[in-house]
Amino acid sequence: MAALPYMQLYPADYLADTMHLNAEEHGAYLLLLMNYWQTGKPIPKHRLQGIARVPNDRWTTVERALNEYFVDDGETWLHRRIEADICAAKDAQVQRERAGKASAEARKSAKREQAKSLKSKGSSNDRSTTVERPLNDRSTNRDTDTDTDKKKSTKAVSTASVPYQEIVDAYHSRLPMLPAVRKLNETRKRKLRARWHEDATHQSVEYWDGFFAYAARSDFLTGRNGQWTGCDFEWLMGDSNHLKVTEGKYENKEAA
Repeated sequence: MAALPYMQLYPADYLADTMHLNAEEHGAYLLLLMNYWQTGKPIPKHRLQGIARVPNDRWTTVERALNEYFVDDGETWLHRRIEADICAAKDAQVQRERAGKASAEARKSAKREQAKSLKSKGSSNDRSTTVERPLNDRSTNRDTDTDTDKKKSTKAVSTASVPYQEIVDAYHSRLPMLPAVRKLNETRKRKLRARWHEDATHQSVEYWDGFFAYAARSDFLTGRNGQWTGCDFEWLMGDSNHLKVTEGKYENKEAA
């Protein structure tokens, strides 16, 4: 089976390539394409007529008209465009699975760290109860130390290491059609850092590789539909923009 329950059809390209076909040949061609996508592999030649549903007295003519769209290896008909689309769909599926596994692992890791932190705090509280303090001791040193610890903890989270360059490399790899990040300035780092820290699932290069691969499938974001070309690294790192992409706002209409 192919990776997706739907197949991409480019009307302008299809009509330009098939202007000379009659209605019967159009119907046969589309049936062959849909069967090819559904099975995910070249069509055996002995099954062509049955799939196309063409009578015996018309099959020779129809077969001759459709042969130009396929590669005939003697036993099967192979369609290069469908093969490329199937590979792209499977690659996108693999990336989503990797991103999902990375997200699950990140959540597990976050829960483990939280459990360790709670356990550590519990042990600290138990030890503190064994120390007797004077009833009239109203010193604020303890509160001050606690506040200082909280500030240090907050600072440690906000400055946690972010693999900026690895994420930028993933962007360049998945979205070569968009403007390149020639300078990773502080503004871009700040936006990426904000996205990194807003959710534990974002804290892996695998997540961002999957995110960029998902964005690359959008004709709107990549400019393939000719409607917009304003998408770039900085735009994708924006709070609302990142959220809209992950929620599927820019998926292709046929995919939706």
